[in-house]
Order: sequence, then C-alpha cells, then structure tokens
Amino acid sequence: MVTDQKISELDYCYVSWELLQELEKNVFSRNECIRAFKKESNDRQSLITSVVALILPMTLLGSIVFSNRAASLMYGSTGTTENIWTRVVGLLMLSAFLFLIVYMLSKELSKYKVFWPIKKLINQDLEANLRLEVEAIDRKASKIVNDSILKDSKIPDKFLSSEFLMVIIKYMESGQASFIKEAVYALQLDLNNTGYYANILPKETLLQLEKKYLLDPNKNLTKKLNWLKKMTDKHIQSNTKQFSQENIFIETDDKSPKSQDVKNFVQDDFFDKGNWGLKLRQLGINFVFVIVLVLPVLILFNSLKNGTLWQSLYHWQYQDGFDLTKFLQASILIAIVVVLVCSLAFLARNNYRDQKIYPNQITYDDDKLQARKAVMDKLYTSRYGDKNFRESTKYYAVNEEQNIDDHLISDLFKESGVEIK
Repeated sequence: MVTDQKISELDYCYVSWELLQELEKNVFSRNECIRAFKKESNDRQSLITSVVALILPMTLLGSIVFSNRAASLMYGSTGTTENIWTRVVGLLMLSAFLFLIVYMLSKELSKYKVFWPIKKLINQDLEANLRLEVEAIDRKASKIVNDSILKDSKIPDKFLSSEFLMVIIKYMESGQASFIKEAVYALQLDLNNTGYYANILPKETLLQLEKKYLLDPNKNLTKKLNWLKKMTDKHIQSNTKQFSQENIFIETDDKSPKSQDVKNFVQDDFFDKGNWGLKLRQLGINFVFVIVLVLPVLILFNSLKNGTLWQSLYHWQYQDGFDLTKFLQASILIAIVVVLVCSLAFLARNNYRDQKIYPNQITYDDDKLQARKAVMDKLYTSRYGDKNFRESTKYYAVNEEQNIDDHLISDLFKESGVEIK
C-alpha cells in the first residue's frame, strides 16, 4: 500500500517537473523571439543593401540614356541599328555585374564593427520591440525560478532537470524508492557504478543557466544580440546549442514539415558570408560553361535560318555544315525515341513492382532489420535514457557529448555483424 509520504513527495516531483517544463518552453519562446528578430533584421538589411547597390548601375544607365551617348548606343559607328541588341545586352550585363559587386561588397563590409552603429540604427525599432517581448518572457522566467519548490528544492541542483526528474519519478513509481532522498541516492549509485544516465547529466542545468541569465537580463540579451551580428541564419541553426545557453530544446511532437527540418541541416559555403574566392570561381566557371553550351546552339539555329534570326550573331554557310545538321537531326530524333521508350518501360516496371511486389512480398532481411533496431535501441538507451522516458518527454536537453558521430552507427552495425553493404 502506498504511504502518504510517498504520495506527497511524488506529487512534489511532478510539480517540480511541470515547473521545469514551463521554464524550458519559456526559454524556447525567448530564443524564437530572437530568431524572428534576426530574420526581420536580415531582411531589412538586405533590402537597404539592394537599394544602395542599385545606385551605381542606375546612375550609369541614366547617364547614358539621358545624354548624347544614347544616339551612339542606338546607331553605333555605322549609323544603323544592326547590332543594337548586342550593345543593349552588354550594357545590362555590365549593370548587373556592378550591382552584384556592390551588393556583395556591402554585405561583406557590414560584418565589421565600424558599421555596427549603422546596423543598430536601422534595426532600432525592431530591437525595441524585441526587448519588450523578452522582458515579458523574463518576468515569467523569474517567477518560475523563484518559485519556492525550485528555490528551496529537496532535489540536488545537478538533478533539477526534467530528464532526471522523470528518472526519479520512475524510481518512486516502480517501488525502487519510497522518498526523494532514496531515489536520488539510487540515481547517484547508477551514475557512479553503471554510468547509465551519465550522458544526460549536463555541466549546468537549465535552471542554473537561467538563474545566471536573470542576474542581468538586459546585459545578457545584449551579449546574445552582439553574438548574432557575427552569425548568419545557417550558423544560428547549426549553433543552436550555444544560442540556447549551451542547451538544445527539441520538441518531440513538432509538426513542422520534414522538408524544413532537412533544409535546416543543409549548408552551402557559396551562400555563406565571405568565401569570395569560391563565389567568384563558381560564378566564372558557370558563366563560361553557359556561353560554351548556349552559343553553339544559337549559331546553329541562326545558320539554319541564314542569319535572319540574329543578324549580329555569326552564322556559317557551308554545305558540309548543312549535311552535318541533317545527320544530327536524324540522330537526335532516334535518341529521343529510344530514351522515351526506355523511360516508359522503366516507369511501367517500377509501378508494377510498387503495386504488386513490394506490398505483398518482403524484399529485405527481417532478421537483420530486427538486429539493427536492437543495436539502435541500445545506443539510444545508453545516451538518452530508456524508451519510456524518450517517448514521454516533450523537451530534451542534448549535450555535446551525446551527439552521434558520422560513422558510429555504421561501425556498430559492423561490430554486430549486420553491416549495411
């Protein structure tokens, strides 16, 4: 029969757990506000940078169109409009190139501290709104932190996290412990002797970090914003642990699209700040290959029409060229037919297998699948707690040492004799 003391202390643990869950949600809300501020700030800076970058090319175009140079652009040295489109396209490409250079240069310069006062002035109203929102969140956090149950807790500070409270609750509900001190003692024994929950033991709990933050919330928020100035959106996503006070809070029932989750893990140095050598190299190579691919096709069609499509573009008039073109036309037609027939055949084959074979026939080794599941479950249990705990918690603090190395899973499969080949 359950004693009154056990019921009382068990309720105490549940109340503590609920308070910590609220605190985690509160921290998550604060970080979401800061992320939203960063996004709006970046959008505004990009718009202003684009307007600034347009000044030079628009000035160039205006000085040409509204001057005596307009006539020379239209008629050239011959006094005709024979090559007008070549000149117009060249002028537009020059303007686009100037815009791109000024835009990228402005983006790069904006990272330096000397330009931070300008960025601060641009985002002054956004930052004011952010501070108002965060101030309300901080008041709620302060109320939770100063709650008597957490302020004078019966549970040691290092175990005051939602993860360890669930473990303590499990000890008490399963009859392994009758009161909090006994459950804490059993948990400490497990940590010392088996290391079973060592991977979910943080250096500092969220509660401890939040207490530090609330000692001077305005100063700490300013530090976060200064840190954000050095980071891009992708960096914020990949450094969420540092951004969230060295903790990541993952909502297990998140309903965001999987495509967005995948997108957050994609990183491309080309679209990151800096890396100018990479950007110029890739842009130059792509530009050259576009010319190499497109120009011969344009010359071909122009030659077939005896130069009537684009008079300023080269066209050949050789009989051998026309014979080769006729041969290529037949070859291309045959290739299209072959590709079309093969594609339809493969499509019909795949549809048949999807509808008739895969639903009714096991096409994998079920024994190996179950063995791999057992390996993964053992790994998850050793790092993140047992299955009941993992499925019941809504938020989870992931420490750096709990991250899974790139080749760990494949190595574990290989050691267990169920390697994926």
